[in-house]
Amino acid sequence: MLRLPEPKGAGHQNWKKGINTSSSIRALRIAVPVGMAIDILECADIGAFADKSGVECCLADLQYPEQQVHFLRPDPQVLELKDVNESKVHCKTLELALSYHQKMIRYQIRTPSRRSEDGRELTRPEWLAKCKRYLKNWMELIYTEKVRQLRFAKDMWPPSLPWGVTTVYDMPIVLWLSKEKGQKRTAAPDDGHAAAGNDGHRHTAAPDDGHTATGLVIGVSGEYEC
Repeated sequence: MLRLPEPKGAGHQNWKKGINTSSSIRALRIAVPVGMAIDILECADIGAFADKSGVECCLADLQYPEQQVHFLRPDPQVLELKDVNESKVHCKTLELALSYHQKMIRYQIRTPSRRSEDGRELTRPEWLAKCKRYLKNWMELIYTEKVRQLRFAKDMWPPSLPWGVTTVYDMPIVLWLSKEKGQKRTAAPDDGHAAAGNDGHRHTAAPDDGHTATGLVIGVSGEYEC
């Protein structure tokens, strides 16, 4: 897990526009419910993740692709995932902190080492299995941290969300989603109603014994190691 440097001041385009163009891919800063983030990780194309890094899945594979999400800028905008990319979801960076309206603490999702614990180079099937376990660890980390954040005082929360929060799966998490080239961004219609909760998602990330996955360390200060 690689922590990226924070933007230097509120005038940085990451804050002003909610867009990162530091690489060849243009990414938008999007807050989504935890249930949706876990669904994206569960549906990830493991081969694509192993070969080119970044989590990628087909939009049609998600259970609730029409769920409203928040495009984070000084004036946040309600969108749907199809407004970012019409056919797929691609994410290389996320933010775990609940105070994302005040801080931009980003972590890059990188593929694990292709070596085994004894230094042997893994075969392709072994490599894909390791990558799948690695993404499972991410799901458990996200779930465990958001359970902790759910108990935070309300004055520590973001000022607004386009959906209601009743369970940990409704908690917000920030994903930097790659935008399809040439696609115009259009806002999802706002009817004044909050989206329903996300309890229908495939929620398999909860640890069975109440502990985090092996290799993950959660710190209350906002530091995460993998």
